[in-house]
Formats: sequence, C-alpha cells, structure tokens
Amino acid sequence: MSKEHSLPSVRLPLETLTPLFLGGADPRGDPELRASSIRGALRFWLRALLGGCYGSDDQALAEIRRLEAETFGEAGGEGKAGASPIVVRTMRVRMQKQAFEQNLQSLTYLLFGMQKVGSLNARQYFIPGSQFNLILEGRSGTSVEQQEKALRRALLATWLLIHLGGVGARSRRAAGSVGVRLHSVKMPEGGRRYQPVLLQGLPFHLRSQLDDAAQRFGDTLSRIRQELGAQSRPLQSLPQWEILHPQACSIWLFSFDKLTSTSQKAAKGREQHFVTDSDWQLAMNQLQQLLRNIRGEFKEIDDRAVFGAPLRGSQVQKMRRPSPLLLSVTLAANGQLMGVVTLFRAQLYKDPGLVDSSLLDKLTKAVDRQLRSSFSNVAEVQYA
Repeated sequence: MSKEHSLPSVRLPLETLTPLFLGGADPRGDPELRASSIRGALRFWLRALLGGCYGSDDQALAEIRRLEAETFGEAGGEGKAGASPIVVRTMRVRMQKQAFEQNLQSLTYLLFGMQKVGSLNARQYFIPGSQFNLILEGRSGTSVEQQEKALRRALLATWLLIHLGGVGARSRRAAGSVGVRLHSVKMPEGGRRYQPVLLQGLPFHLRSQLDDAAQRFGDTLSRIRQELGAQSRPLQSLPQWEILHPQACSIWLFSFDKLTSTSQKAAKGREQHFVTDSDWQLAMNQLQQLLRNIRGEFKEIDDRAVFGAPLRGSQVQKMRRPSPLLLSVTLAANGQLMGVVTLFRAQLYKDPGLVDSSLLDKLTKAVDRQLRSSFSNVAEVQYA
C-alpha cells in the first residue's frame, strides 16, 4: 500500500493470461479496457465471499449489501452509502487486440458465441500477454478509515478474482483470466530473478508444487473468512446465490501438461512476457476437452440445465442463469499457468422444482472424476 496525495492506494501490474473479451458500446466492435467491468467482477467475488461468511438469508443479505455498498458504493439517497470510498482505475501498459478468427477457431466449444454468428461479426479480444495496471485508491472526501476498510475488502475480492475468476465475456469458460506479473529483481551478477508477489498477506502467485499451492490457498481463504467474522454453523439448505462456503463451493487446482517453465522462457528471451502462445492455447484446449467430458456425463437435455441457461430444446431455453461451473487459469510462482475449477452449489432457478438439486451433487462428482482422469496432478482445496 502506498500513500499518494495522502490517499491509501494499491497498484497491481496485471497481465492477461487468456483472451480477454471486453466490449464497449458495440460488443462486437473494438475491445475496451473498462474499469467498470473489473469493478463488476470484484463486486461478484466480494458478495460471494461475504455470503460464505454470513449466509444468504434476508438478514444476512441486508448486512452484505451494506458492506458491498460501503466498498464499491451505491446510488445515493437517504440512508444510502452513496459514492464508493475507493476508486477502481485501469492504466494501459501494452494492449494488443485480435479478431476471433486469429488463434481461436479451435476453441468455439469453450468460447461459444464469440465467433461470427450469422450477420454478427466475430468478437475481438485482447491477446494473452497484454499488460495493464489495476489501481485501487481512496476517494477524497471520505474518511481515511472508510477508505482503508473499503480498500482491504476490495483487495480481498481482487485476490479471489485473480485466482478463481476472470473478466469479460466467457469468463466462466476460462476467457479473461488475468494474473499479477512476477516481480522482476536485477541480480548483481547480471540477469534477472522473478519473485512471486505477496501483498498484505495475500499471495498473488500460487506455489509451484500443486499440493503446496492447494494447502496455502485453502489456508489463506480460511484466514480471510476468519478475518471477516465467518460463522461456523453449517448450512441447512442450498444458499440463494453463489457463496464461498466449504459446503457450497468446491475448488480444484491442477497442472496442465507440457507447459513452458520460467527458466525455459528466460532462455528464449521471454523475460518480460511470461504467457506464450503455446501455453495458453494448450491450456484452453485442455479445459475445452475437460468441459466436453463433464457435460458428456449428462445425457438428458433437461439434466444439462444444471450447467446454466438458456439451453436450446430444454425447459430453461427462455431463461438466463450463469453456469455454476467456473473454469479459469492462474499464475504460479514459477511462471507457469495452473488450472482452476470452481463449482458453486446454490439454488439454480427461482422455481426449485424446475431442476433437481441432486444434479449439483452429480456435477460435483463428475467434475472430480473427469479432472482426475484427465490430469495426473490434481488437488482439491480444503478450507474452513
């Protein structure tokens, strides 16, 4: 944390790890790096984190909305928090765009809807390896105490976004994953060493060994939940929305096959650019096959409604529901991409009888089974 004009602030140097689809006024026009999109993603992860601490009933929801408003603001009015005590900004460093037809034709299953559809142009994206800074800073006119509390909650949400989520379209299907760039240190004898980033007790790079990575991630998440006053009572029913709770959210980490190590990249002159084309394409192709395998265990069309809606030819074809299954990648301390699967078990649709909730248990088992049959190195995150 630094002090700039007496305002607390955090600056994170970020790099896109997978194609980032962020549209402006015209979603199929030029991609735009928009702070509002990142702020929306941070709101989701803060809400999931707080819901896992306090529950999802009406009383808990009122408290969660209060804390969310005190972090990211809300529309003004009597008794309202008004403007956020912090500002979320982005600063472009090096952003390069391409159209879907370049490098993504083999990923139409994973990135469905991004390709050319009828008269609609294919979506453009910021390529992996694009760089920008994410800046969280206090807003003048609010107290330092408000700013620091809001900044801490926003940073916790950023840590979750970096490791579990993504930004923009198809972010639940591994698009828009971003990572904090490894810290570069110049060595006295020449050359550079790259170090993982630890900020306010939050490790923004997973450990290189998978079991260690899962343990540290789980320990950090448990500590965060304790910091926020997580209640220890077990859930009695499915939560109303997606929350980070041991009974309602499973997280798996896994290693991709045949990715390039940091030392190999440095030897190839890639010191300033850790994400290679072969790395992210290989990772996303493996994620695409994983998704095919998981969906393949659900033969009935109406059972596939557990993956979200709309779903053509099913009873939810006119509804909208994001998938409870999130695929993403994050950056390990050795500069390699690591796979992440997050599965939320919450109420799927307003009508609880529309889709059998037992399908979420079947999905959990299918994810675990397909991960372990597809990858040799898998670890489930344990947290309290």
